[in-house]
Amino acid sequence: DEEIALAKAEIFEGMTEDGIVILPDDITHKYILNIAAQNAKIKQIVTVPSEVGEIGDIKIERKVEHANCTALTVSIFNTKLTFKVSVPGAHALQNGLLVLAAIKALKADLGLAGITLGEMLPLKGRGRLYYLTFQEMMFTLIDDSYSANNLSMAASIKTLSITQPRTMGGRRIAILGEMDDLGPLSQKEHLALSPKIEAAGIDILVGIGPKMEDLVKNCPGAYQKIWFQNKSGVFEWLKNEICSGDVILVKGANHLALEDIINTIIDLDESIEKWEGES
Repeated sequence: DEEIALAKAEIFEGMTEDGIVILPDDITHKYILNIAAQNAKIKQIVTVPSEVGEIGDIKIERKVEHANCTALTVSIFNTKLTFKVSVPGAHALQNGLLVLAAIKALKADLGLAGITLGEMLPLKGRGRLYYLTFQEMMFTLIDDSYSANNLSMAASIKTLSITQPRTMGGRRIAILGEMDDLGPLSQKEHLALSPKIEAAGIDILVGIGPKMEDLVKNCPGAYQKIWFQNKSGVFEWLKNEICSGDVILVKGANHLALEDIINTIIDLDESIEKWEGES
């Protein structure tokens, strides 16, 4: 991780002193990037928060999270803006704030940028919601299948927790594939998802991949726990398990190709007109 941060910091060597560095406050090894920017004599280093509270030139004054967007009021370089980020999750929120900080620093149209953030649709595999019907049962699918790390996995689990079932009795089902590129911390980071799953009120936890086996066996936060060696068999299990009102999250490492599960679930849809959730 330190080597990656040092490699990223090399970009500062090509910047002039009047350049502006904008960093998320929770980035790994932020101190390395800060020191590198200071050594490059860059005068303005802006830190962007992810939670309510002030950090430097950026302040989140109010934040309300919904299943399909986050509404917030912020102050960016003393300019107040109320807008929404139509892609759910804390990671999307912070990415939006990074964009707005750059727009303001460039003296571009901050209001127009805020409107644009509210009009975006999540990309397939990046948090897109689908409202589907199968055998007269309505259910919600959250497609976050493109990739997974510890931060994005936590954000997706939180999104699942605030997504309301469409009918009474609907359950929250988390289909979670293993995470990649965690090195020697892999087992620790996978097990660290346990309290997040418990806090989210997940009814069924489905783990996919060898790295998820210990989490599934030891997680106390799900009523029902199922583990699969790979994605084979997951769809057939789910097809027989779906109940009206269920909210289903699919997320995992890219090498698992969980988009195959997503596409097969979408093919179940019996709606007269298929449609994707908008914020």
